[in-house]
Amino acid sequence: MADNGKKTGVMPMGGRGNIGGGEKAKNFGAAISKLVSYCRRSLPILVIAVILAIIGSIFNVIGPDYLSEMTNIIVEGIRTGIDVSAFTSVALFLAGLYGLGFLFNVIQGVMMSNLAQRTTKRLRRDLLAKVNRLPLKYFDGTTVGDTLSRITNDVDTIGQSLTQSLSSLVTSVTMFVGALVMMFHTNWLMALAGVAKQEFNEMNKALYNSAWKSQFMSGLMMPLMGFVGNLGYVVVCVVGAVLVMNGSISFGVIVAFMVYIRLFTQPLSQIAQVITSLQSAAAASERAFALLEEEELSDEEGKIENFQVERGDIEFTNVRFGYQPDKEIIHNFSASAKGGQKIAIVGPTGAGKTTMVNLLMRFYELNGGSISIDGKQMDGLTRENVHQLFGMVLQDTWLFEGTIRENIIYNKEGVTEEQLIEVCRATGLYHFIKTLPKGLDTVLDDNASLSAGQKQLVTIARAMAENAPLLILDEATSSVDTRTEVLIQKAMDRLMAGRTSFVIAHRLSTIRNADLILVMKDGDIIENGTHDELMSKSGFYMDLYNSQFDKAS
Repeated sequence: MADNGKKTGVMPMGGRGNIGGGEKAKNFGAAISKLVSYCRRSLPILVIAVILAIIGSIFNVIGPDYLSEMTNIIVEGIRTGIDVSAFTSVALFLAGLYGLGFLFNVIQGVMMSNLAQRTTKRLRRDLLAKVNRLPLKYFDGTTVGDTLSRITNDVDTIGQSLTQSLSSLVTSVTMFVGALVMMFHTNWLMALAGVAKQEFNEMNKALYNSAWKSQFMSGLMMPLMGFVGNLGYVVVCVVGAVLVMNGSISFGVIVAFMVYIRLFTQPLSQIAQVITSLQSAAAASERAFALLEEEELSDEEGKIENFQVERGDIEFTNVRFGYQPDKEIIHNFSASAKGGQKIAIVGPTGAGKTTMVNLLMRFYELNGGSISIDGKQMDGLTRENVHQLFGMVLQDTWLFEGTIRENIIYNKEGVTEEQLIEVCRATGLYHFIKTLPKGLDTVLDDNASLSAGQKQLVTIARAMAENAPLLILDEATSSVDTRTEVLIQKAMDRLMAGRTSFVIAHRLSTIRNADLILVMKDGDIIENGTHDELMSKSGFYMDLYNSQFDKAS
């Protein structure tokens, strides 16, 4: 039962952006700047790829001028005979030009793809490492889905933008500017006829802005751009025909301009799409780098790494704590546990029972007071060292896909076959495991059918194999029936023997034999003592205990 008093805020899930409905960055410039800075080690590759994209685009833009020359040779050849040598020379040069343009674009595409994959791999690795350095309080206000979304969806969006959008933007801008320059260089009058589109550009800009607000308007963008582009072809043909009849231009110029119109209008559509994609990439970068910039766990340099428990005495002294700085839920908590004792913590939902376990495991830092083990202040030990001192059996059983052997050993090294069999006997699992075809090597997957009680016994066997000097049991029997509870209780009694144990109990009947019962309410210990002592006081514990039997009856 989760009664730790935490407030879990739900943050928006991340995802890939899309035209008209993508997430927009709060600060586009800052987000892109961080992304560029993160890619700085790959900057030489990026610069080379951009240069290749520009050169490849320039070659494609120059091509129509030679296409015009080839057309004029053909037209002239109709009257006087085609100059095969001149035609072949221009054709080979044009083929080489387009071939080089294609080659450069392929090379830059491979380079950008490689850069994107290396960057996303490093970013995903850095994000995963960051998650392992985050304090637990970060996850109190952030959903697991949000964190996973940043590592998966957002990084994928960044990778797609690096692979496609950046090179497409460079290519589109180069093609647009290059086509415009070549059009005016070839014939300024036809150039004006082809680009007298100020009204369209304004419409396109307004449409792009509307795309963030309306999917419908976004859908109109491509048809409108196609219409205006086709209109440009008509205008060029009409004006070109007039100029040819007047002898102002050759027929080849019309052919060249037909290609230039396509090279001029197509980048407009691509640029609009690329900018939208970059907005999504900026939003994804903003979220990913925000995670990388989150406050980390405090530095533990100089703290004890190999503290060994001798007696197992644990002392809580004036402990104060709150998940939020301005809202304490543990007020001046003090308690003592002697080595080998079984300490039960009971109380209603929200009393602070699980919070005490979180503090004992040093998942959170105290607001005040101290916790010591054998007289040693816990904040003087590394977190890893503290975690090694405790075995844990929780209400929610956690098993992974693997053999029973692997689930029991988990990350413990040096566990022998004899020790495995011993813990299986001690927990009552041995008879069940013997009935399985592969015994301890039976794989726990979708086809393996373990009851809730058997799963819990596996986790108890895991804690027993860990052989830690201190033990935490957090409502380990609350999800099983009464008969199974008895079996699990016996296994836990064997597990707790000789260990200082903290038991959070929902069913008070399971902790009647505890050496000390701490009764918590609203973050404070209001009663403490053995079961008999607390019952004789006729106080809060007795009311809580009797209420469970009243419900049962």
